[in-house]
Amino acid sequence: MVSDVTRTCAECSNEFVITADEQAFFQQLAVIRGGGWQLPRRCGPCRFARRAARYGHAPCEDDGRDEWLVCTECGERFVFGGRDKQYFVVKGFAKPTRCRPCRVRRRGWRQAMNVHVHRRRVDR
Repeated sequence: MVSDVTRTCAECSNEFVITADEQAFFQQLAVIRGGGWQLPRRCGPCRFARRAARYGHAPCEDDGRDEWLVCTECGERFVFGGRDKQYFVVKGFAKPTRCRPCRVRRRGWRQAMNVHVHRRRVDR
């Protein structure tokens, strides 16, 4: 069993705790991305501020933590966080109920069947 780890943030020097669940999350994320994994060196707010600075968007009310959600279509777990979470918050959308591949597949089906496809009209 993995125990909680207390670390000091490399940015703000505050201590933060990485729970056993978060450690499992980071490990599973590394498997999905196909690489090794390390525990974060920065606390959640500092990680989020760093992402916001890197991608050049205004920060929203996010604690910098990703969430695991379950897709209603395929039943697989997927990560909801980072830029996706920022987009959903800015647009005022609820959390997604489908993973990205299922959303893309569903969008392709709607376009092929010409169902509820919203196109921007250009007035000439």
